[in-house]
Amino acid sequence: MKKISLYLILTIVLFACNKEKKQKVNTINSLENKIDQYISDVSEEFGIVGIGTAIIKDGKTIHKKYYGKANLAYDISFSDSTFFQLFSTTKIFSSVAIHKLIEEEKLNLEDEISIYLDDLPLAWRNIKVENLLSHSSGLPDIRFYDKDSLQVAKSKIYKDSIQFSPGKKWDYNQTNFWLLDRILEKIKGKRFAEFIKETQFKDFESSTIFNGNFSHIIKNRATNYFDYPKQGILRESNYTIPKYLYGASGQNITLDGFIEWNRKFENNELINQNSKSRIFKQFDFEKHSDFGYGWGIVKLNNELSYGFTGGKSTGYRIFPSKNMSIIFLTNGTKRGMSIDKRINRIARIVESELSKKAEKN
Repeated sequence: MKKISLYLILTIVLFACNKEKKQKVNTINSLENKIDQYISDVSEEFGIVGIGTAIIKDGKTIHKKYYGKANLAYDISFSDSTFFQLFSTTKIFSSVAIHKLIEEEKLNLEDEISIYLDDLPLAWRNIKVENLLSHSSGLPDIRFYDKDSLQVAKSKIYKDSIQFSPGKKWDYNQTNFWLLDRILEKIKGKRFAEFIKETQFKDFESSTIFNGNFSHIIKNRATNYFDYPKQGILRESNYTIPKYLYGASGQNITLDGFIEWNRKFENNELINQNSKSRIFKQFDFEKHSDFGYGWGIVKLNNELSYGFTGGKSTGYRIFPSKNMSIIFLTNGTKRGMSIDKRINRIARIVESELSKKAEKN
């Protein structure tokens, strides 16, 4: 009788485990199918050449996949070695580097930038580090001179007028992170790219490279495409980001490299929790904008998420309340699109599928 009971118990347990495993597989398959369909739809709508995307939930990568092509002319597919050009999503890593200096008490948000940079125009000297991080400096935008050498660009931008008093409003421009890059180098005595690789990509440095010249041939880098001027056709981009703007743009990364970086960020290996809270804190603009001390703030279903996008091509967002991160990387589109909207849609798909799983359980 005891043997029968034990056999019955084991049978019930095995049945329950198999049922749970089957439900988990069905949920994963359903999530994959929904995301695949969405990526297919959005790729067709905007003429996206290729996509690499990953979803990390509760410390586990629940979705990672490549779609489309890394190069059209040679019919090259993506691989785990493929580098994506990040554009302004580079600022994610730049801002973390600055907050690490604050954490180490080598820098303060309230410091006037003239403490570190002694060649600034008089009108720039009372601008603070926090104004650069929050894009509330009112500075003119150096991107209008990014085809010039550093010395020429600097001489031009230093003659331009301040647009508004610091802290008044959010006004995105590349000058802010150009100056943050210079401050970091002044404090650390190292080039920005070198510092980022050493501190944020230790033990996986090969997963990121800094090169802003899109025409350079770099092994495993996806070709970037665009349609400019608008003619309805895709062309290879020949844009160049100068080295002096690598704090604002110019970084290239593999999807696996980004996933590993996200793991380290989530586990407070790059900066501590206090520093992360500082990044996410809403900056007190006179004219409200959803932006913190280096990262954008996006509200989705009454919950706050944080991240950055670049070139209407790449983006990264974390959802603290869901313990989830989404990485969305492309190598060009025929039509410009909002990366934030694409990430929002993927987040909703994940939430919907996980809710269905919870209801079944």
